[in-house]
Amino acid sequence: MRHLTFFSVLFFLASNAYSQLKIGVQAGPNFSSISAVEKVSDLKTDKSSQTSYQTTLLAEYKAMPELAIELGVQYSRQGTKWHDAEQNTIKLNYLKFPLTLSYPFTLGNGQMKFGTGGYYATALSGFRINAGQKVELVFDSSQYSMFKRADLGIIFKTAYEFSNGLSLAMDYQMGLKNIASEQMSDFFNFKNRAFSISLGYYLKLNKTRQ
Repeated sequence: MRHLTFFSVLFFLASNAYSQLKIGVQAGPNFSSISAVEKVSDLKTDKSSQTSYQTTLLAEYKAMPELAIELGVQYSRQGTKWHDAEQNTIKLNYLKFPLTLSYPFTLGNGQMKFGTGGYYATALSGFRINAGQKVELVFDSSQYSMFKRADLGIIFKTAYEFSNGLSLAMDYQMGLKNIASEQMSDFFNFKNRAFSISLGYYLKLNKTRQ
């Protein structure tokens, strides 16, 4: 929660300095996995990505052509599949709060943006399919938990915004926090990975000051 508070304070402080505000929505496919490393042997578990979806509500402040700050609220379904004898599948539903700084520049009739930043996330729910049986996941301190609820990571993003407000974006989110529960963290290091492609639309709410 303190990470979310930090992001929120930074966003609202920045809003006083920016002269242009846009809000937007984005949605598209999400290709995710969970990096799993066994601590004792340092072996990585064979896995494959899960294809799902994500949707984001965005607000962007911009004071100059060279810098923009963007804060979002994102729903993201993520997970992975481990190729063991039982073909375990994990699906997690996250509420994320991404914050990115980007460099925009004019390209053709639109605007290209390259950015980086971070995100804070909390797991809303999840389930595991083990040998064909679906089991709801619990989080954090439960003796049956596999994952912690909170996650934290970095974002690399590129986007192109057309003159009519439509946009096409790609981003890669790399979890930095070990999301293995206390019971599991002595043996495993679990970290989220996600790549997404989004179509979106931005609505400009005020004009840039001259």
